Amino acid sequence: MRNDKLTTAEIVRQMTGGEPLALYGIPAVIGTDPDFPLTHRTGEYMGIDRTPTKPPREGDQPTPTRNDLPEIHDLVCGDMQARKRLGTQRYGTPLQAHNGRDALRDHYEELLDACAYARQMLFERDGR
Repeated sequence: MRNDKLTTAEIVRQMTGGEPLALYGIPAVIGTDPDFPLTHRTGEYMGIDRTPTKPPREGDQPTPTRNDLPEIHDLVCGDMQARKRLGTQRYGTPLQAHNGRDALRDHYEELLDACAYARQMLFERDGR
């Protein structure tokens, strides 16, 4: 398998152990064409001109550079499908509104955990 042009289906298959995409709520047409690459590096994509429109400001990071790696949003979509499956297996139901839990509290507690993980990564990377 080529790492530089993985299709959406190939990414999801790697994440799901090869189970059918339909189990994850992904329409069968997405990623089934081996010539439909996950990454789109030139021109228009989904009706969006990919030319940067914001001029850099002092202190900004450099504009992201296109490359042959998978697009992060596609990876996140696969992660979301895997989390839905895990949640359904663990709790017997997918996450739904009005499920008896306090969604704001759940969200806040998850953000606190995320902040702790981010701080850990910064410390491990920078040593401070």
